[in-house]
Amino acid sequence: MNIKYFFLSCFLFIYLNVNAEKSFRIQNLTTKDGLSQNTISCILQDKQGFLWFGSLNGLNKYDGNEFTALQPSYGQTTTLSDSRIKNIREDKFGYLWVQTNIDHINCYNSQSESFISLNSANNQYANIYFAQSGDVWLWGNKNDCLKLTHTPKGLESKSFGNNSLGSGTVNFISEVKSGEIWIGTHNKLFCFKDKQLKLLIKNSNFHSIVENGAFVYVFTDNNKMYKIDKESHKITNEVKLNFPIHSSLHNTALLSLNNILITTHEESYVLNTQTLQIHLANSLFKGQSLKNAFTQMDNKNHIWVYNKSGVIWQYNSEQHSFKPFELIPPSIISNIDMERYSIYHDSKDMIWISTYGNGLFVIQQKNNEIFHLKHHKNEFDGLRTNFLLSITEDRSGNIWLGTEYAGISKINLIENKYQSFYPGHRSSSDEDNIVRLIYEDENENVWLGTKSGQLYIYDKFFSLIAKHQIKGGMPYILAADTKGNKWIGTKGNGLLIFDNNCFTSYKTYKKELINLDLQADKIYAVCKDSKGRMWLGTFGFGLLLAKEHNGTLELINFPELRKKQTRIRTIVQDKNGQMWLGGNNGLLTFDPDSILQDKSKFSHYQFNNRDDASLSNNEVKTIFEDSKGTLWIGTSGGGLNKIIKRENKHLHFEHFTTKQGLVNDIIQGIQEDENQNLWISTESGISLFFPQENHFENYSLSSKWEGDLFCESAICKSKNGAIYLGSYDGFYTIQPDSIKNHSNSEPIILTELFINGAKILPEGKTSPLSQSISSTKEINLKHNQHSFTIQFAILNYQNTNRYTYILDGFETQWNPSTQHNQATYRNIPPGTYTFRVKGSNHMGTWGENETKLLITIEQPIWRSTKAIILYFILVIVIGAIALKINRKIYHLNAAIQFEHQLSEYKIRFITNISHEFRTPLTIIRSTIENLMAQKDMTESIKKHLQYLDKSSRRLLRLTNQFLEYRKIQNEQAKVECEPTEVVGFFEDLFSTFEELAERKMLSFDFVSNLSSFVMQLDKEKMEKVAYNLLSNAFKFVNRKGKISFILNINQELKTLSISVSDNGKGVPKKEQGLLFTRFKQISPSKPGIGIGLNLSYEIIKLHDGNIQYTETPGGGATFIASIPILTNTETKVIRHQQQVLQPTNPEIIELESNPLTTLSEKELEQYKNFKVLVIEDDPDVSDYLNDFLQQYFKVIVAVNGLDGINKCSLVNPQLIICDAMMPKMNGFQVIKRIKSDFQTCHIPIVMLTAYVSSPYQLKGITAGADAYITKPFSSQYLIIRMVKLLEQRHTLQQKYAMEPGVSSLPNFAVNKDNEFIKELNLIIKQNISNTDFSINEFHEKMSMGRTIFYKKVKGLTGFTPNDYIRVIRMKEAAKLLTTTKLNVSEVAYKVGSSNPFYFSKCFKQQFGVSPSVYIKNGSAKS
Repeated sequence: MNIKYFFLSCFLFIYLNVNAEKSFRIQNLTTKDGLSQNTISCILQDKQGFLWFGSLNGLNKYDGNEFTALQPSYGQTTTLSDSRIKNIREDKFGYLWVQTNIDHINCYNSQSESFISLNSANNQYANIYFAQSGDVWLWGNKNDCLKLTHTPKGLESKSFGNNSLGSGTVNFISEVKSGEIWIGTHNKLFCFKDKQLKLLIKNSNFHSIVENGAFVYVFTDNNKMYKIDKESHKITNEVKLNFPIHSSLHNTALLSLNNILITTHEESYVLNTQTLQIHLANSLFKGQSLKNAFTQMDNKNHIWVYNKSGVIWQYNSEQHSFKPFELIPPSIISNIDMERYSIYHDSKDMIWISTYGNGLFVIQQKNNEIFHLKHHKNEFDGLRTNFLLSITEDRSGNIWLGTEYAGISKINLIENKYQSFYPGHRSSSDEDNIVRLIYEDENENVWLGTKSGQLYIYDKFFSLIAKHQIKGGMPYILAADTKGNKWIGTKGNGLLIFDNNCFTSYKTYKKELINLDLQADKIYAVCKDSKGRMWLGTFGFGLLLAKEHNGTLELINFPELRKKQTRIRTIVQDKNGQMWLGGNNGLLTFDPDSILQDKSKFSHYQFNNRDDASLSNNEVKTIFEDSKGTLWIGTSGGGLNKIIKRENKHLHFEHFTTKQGLVNDIIQGIQEDENQNLWISTESGISLFFPQENHFENYSLSSKWEGDLFCESAICKSKNGAIYLGSYDGFYTIQPDSIKNHSNSEPIILTELFINGAKILPEGKTSPLSQSISSTKEINLKHNQHSFTIQFAILNYQNTNRYTYILDGFETQWNPSTQHNQATYRNIPPGTYTFRVKGSNHMGTWGENETKLLITIEQPIWRSTKAIILYFILVIVIGAIALKINRKIYHLNAAIQFEHQLSEYKIRFITNISHEFRTPLTIIRSTIENLMAQKDMTESIKKHLQYLDKSSRRLLRLTNQFLEYRKIQNEQAKVECEPTEVVGFFEDLFSTFEELAERKMLSFDFVSNLSSFVMQLDKEKMEKVAYNLLSNAFKFVNRKGKISFILNINQELKTLSISVSDNGKGVPKKEQGLLFTRFKQISPSKPGIGIGLNLSYEIIKLHDGNIQYTETPGGGATFIASIPILTNTETKVIRHQQQVLQPTNPEIIELESNPLTTLSEKELEQYKNFKVLVIEDDPDVSDYLNDFLQQYFKVIVAVNGLDGINKCSLVNPQLIICDAMMPKMNGFQVIKRIKSDFQTCHIPIVMLTAYVSSPYQLKGITAGADAYITKPFSSQYLIIRMVKLLEQRHTLQQKYAMEPGVSSLPNFAVNKDNEFIKELNLIIKQNISNTDFSINEFHEKMSMGRTIFYKKVKGLTGFTPNDYIRVIRMKEAAKLLTTTKLNVSEVAYKVGSSNPFYFSKCFKQQFGVSPSVYIKNGSAKS
């Protein structure tokens, strides 16, 4: 580090540390938090890390999350004997020994989570002693003591009662270093060694014992002292303690190697163990006479003395003297019954002393500093009472206090690694110490702005240079311009500018801002870009660009950007020169040079709940670019965002929130230290982020909430590497190098197990636990114990621990980190799993160790091995029975399956034949149509043609029926209704059979109960029904018979009935049930294949109607079909004829005259040279189309799809006719290829196909076909459709002839042509004045070959490229001549013509008049 910065850092530490102090953060826990009672007499942390609290209502176990209370229970032999707990101790085996207020001793086994019977008739003992061997000795007020020994079978007890000790009460039990146990009673002294009790002295009331070297010193109540050799047990000296004033003993304690302190009722004395002389101890107590004194040992066996005066004395073994601490004043001493101190020497070498009545004292021995913590009425987060009963320290360094009536207080000592500074004195107003602005200038001067409106300027030694009160505003942000002037944005007072190195005066610019908008004087962000421009972010009027010159401020605003972001909080320019803005509506970015040219050139990024890589929150408070060029976004509520990926204008963000360890999701500022780590200030503390590990460490700088509430953007790094932060409680300086990484070595303990919602204890009836869950490594669960909850904890007793867990074998990834300390799983299938959990401490550091629990869930009995064998046997037996039954059923199913397959084969065969018929029917129907269109034919030929026409129509009708039947079987048929006058419709259908009726000399009648009726009807399908019923009647009626067609419309029942009856022989009764069965012929002698009636039945069922058979009176058959009358609103599918581009059945088109006659010979002649490409693999159809179309076009034939694509590129046809079913490449693929090729995409295509269904029509149109015509087709319809498509293309070319340079094509043009024309016109406009602009340059700019370019321009516009350029130039010239004052020559040069004479010639050729005349005509019109 630079020497200058080193000394500066030292100075700052000394200077700023004046205001530094130790912080005590206190958390209180009471019955509201789960504690059983609020008076806590004792506290213990066991070997596992659990805390135990003894109260007046039971023993409380605490894991940092919840309390578990142990209390006396009825009906249990091993339970707590009394709820009033006085003391808790733990032996070396982890057993807890709990003493109650009535001196009952209870032993708790934490492994089995139960109390243990002591096997003693007397359970009342006042004292507990733990021997080095692990034995536990209990003694009390009665003449008895109990030795308890840990064995593999449990506790073994041995009682020493009257038979062993005599009738004397035990006064003490003590152990010397050799392991011997010395027992002093009311009248005897014993030594217990090698399981033998040896009497040493009798007839004295033994008070206490002190070990010193090779001797023990035993004191009696009658002021005698025995010096006894430890090895031989011989008394070497017996001394009568002749106190100057007769008094009784209180305590004895070894002070040093040769001195024993003796306290009595009257005085305190010192016994010299060498001289055995006794004298007053006044010299040890600063010359004071200590009467009625008592000794107390702290947790490190240091001696403390008190004598009910409120003063406690600490013994210093080095100085051999006592140091007094006056802890309780006389006014309090007089009001309490007795002094009660609890003394704890912690791991930081600090001594904590709790008092009964005067709060807590903390002694820091290094500098003899004493802190006094007391209860204050108005202090919520302090001590709740001054009456304290117990104290201890946990393994994490937290101090725990037990209080009277106020529960537990947990104290966390915050050792500050920072320095604090208050701009205003602490006595100043709160707003004067809320530091809103921090800035270090180039001379290392520090600028601080506070919420009170004060602006402080300090030098690098923090000596005040200047101070300003900003009236009507608050300093918010500061940035320096290229001249070193300081630009300060304020809230309410606009912009302040200090000249470089001038601290005494400044210029205020408020009026200029308010003139723009009343909100423009709130400036939250100021930024200097790489070109020295100053950008201002206002909180209400968006972004401004400011320029200060000679005392004036010029401002440029950005309205388009303001629509997206009105309240700007932060502005940053990154290393690439890109500007970044954050505010209340997300993140914006722009290039500063570009936005000055076009104010709409910026990008906007916001939160999107459908995109997990979007910004996490729309309130952006701060933006920071680190030394590696990474951008970090701090949001209000969404945590930290890192830009991890930039794709074009799309950004991907990685999010870091409290789930990842951030201390708070409302970020106020971000700064990078010299180690490339990020310091992040929030509304509740600081996070130190390590980007390499994606790891957080969290810090609290104050015990007050104001100190951890940091101000927005009030963070910066000084030149010496320190981090400056502004908070609601002053200004902080952090030296990052002084902060050490906090490792996390605390293990995670499993604390509770719940199965199916019930808490599980060891050795219960259904418990899988043999010991405590915290010590269990494996559990086996029954099959019905498949839902369980596991609770866990890091026993560091911090509220911000986080956990993550996984159940291997059930889950594949770790669960998100959370502060909740439990994992719940439901309905886990049988199997073996491993539960794993790990955690992070309050600093955010994740521990490397995980806690594991192997969980096995047993299979249910019905899935056991025995059950599976039984199932196997049952399956074999049942299978054998089923096999017999199945054989019987098999033959029946085989017959049914054969019939079904045969029926399916028939349908498939007929369907395929129907499709194949459509191709030859195309030639037949078209040939008939062309012949019938000829005029000079004899009547005989016409008659034969009519027979052919009728027969071909019948054949077509049959093929359509087969296809309709197939469609119904595949559930693809739909009812497509349209408004129909049904009486006329069926009467017309009836009339088509009149000729046949005449030939057979039948009585053929049509009867309707109404003369006219309109309803919704699917004409095509109902025509098939009526036709089939009539055809069936004609088959079975005899000559001179009778057929009736009756139409009955019942408007009340809303039904339409069709009745067809005959007087034939009818249908035998045994076969009437098979009438509507497919492929079933009642009379094999009659022609047919048996699908007509079945098709009619299916169509009527599709209409939600019914069809039935009855016998005609007098003999014959009657078929009645009924369907519901549908209105417009009731119809599910209605066919709107105006939306149908072409008939679905072209075979029924009746053209009244040859449509070609509607076109003049001149119109037909213009297509004579047009090339038509026919792509058809069927040679007959191909030859027919070639012969037919050659009359009107030049025809080129391709034999398959690939051949068609190749010829299309070569001949460049004006129109293409393409079949659908072809080898190598089908028609749909061909159309897609042609339409996707830029060279050919403008060519119209007519698709000819045998596919008649709607899905195929949709597929063809989607592929790009301009017309879809099904086979067999009308050749007349085909030719008129082709002419119309060519007319459309001609219309397009005329549009360019009339409107050259048009920006878009008509709706029927394809998108690629539209894009081509737009680019074409753009390039011409860009080069309109370029006299050297050539075709070569033109097609190169279009990135196309010359030939393709020429064909494309000619095909779309009708012009050659040169002509098209000329036409557009003349059009632009006409515009300039009438709208400007330019003369003809000037206009000629403007449009790229270097020769005015040639220009005039071209102009006249296009407009019919010369340019000068055009100008006059234009002026006259205006």
